[in-house]
Amino acid sequence: MIQSATAASAFFGLDRFAPYNAQASRNEALSAGVSGQRRSEPVDRADGSNKSDATNASDKTEKTPGKEELTADQQREVQKLKQRDQEVHRHEQAHMAVGGSLVRGGPSYTYQTGPDDRRYAIGGEVSIDTSPGKTPEETIPKARHIRAAALAPADPSPQDRSIAAKATQLESDAQIELAQIKREEAAQAREASLLEEEEKAAEDAARRQNAEAASSIGGRGTGGAGTSSEVGFYQSTGEANLVGMQLDFYA
Repeated sequence: MIQSATAASAFFGLDRFAPYNAQASRNEALSAGVSGQRRSEPVDRADGSNKSDATNASDKTEKTPGKEELTADQQREVQKLKQRDQEVHRHEQAHMAVGGSLVRGGPSYTYQTGPDDRRYAIGGEVSIDTSPGKTPEETIPKARHIRAAALAPADPSPQDRSIAAKATQLESDAQIELAQIKREEAAQAREASLLEEEEKAAEDAARRQNAEAASSIGGRGTGGAGTSSEVGFYQSTGEANLVGMQLDFYA
């Protein structure tokens, strides 16, 4: 099972096998039976001991409670536990292999002791980082990686599927945010382009106005100079003639 690094710890399949605690009651019943059998056997020896004591003693040394042969039911339970142990290890290793840089801890296992006094893994978890990236561009590939790690085992658990669904939602939200950012950037680019065109048009209009003003001022200056020259010419000529006439008159 894959586990979010920020979520509470949880395991799946812990109740698949009930803890085995029937061994003690079986040993008690076995001991009670042996005691009853001893009390019913006749005393054949002079010292009061039973002739089968030696045999019973050797049996006790060979058959301790922890080493007694398993019943058919116990053997079936051990077989199930072995199979479960293999499944759990394969499951968590698949998370580890695909999770890679996302893995923050694990695998950690939960064990159960079987009738053979051996421990078997019946549950496990791998913690991974499920936080979004700093930007939508970082979040989208990270969300896909999270989903791949969650669904890596052949038999994803409900917790695995839940994290995969959250990763899908994380990717969708990042794509929406990225599309919004691109729309805003496009609008800003259009506004900047329009502003640039307006500034260019204003500059062109200003240059045209300056050129027209300069042309108008130049035309008016040439006409005035000609008129003054002509007036001055006539005035000069008139005065000269008048003086000459006067000189001639008094000569």
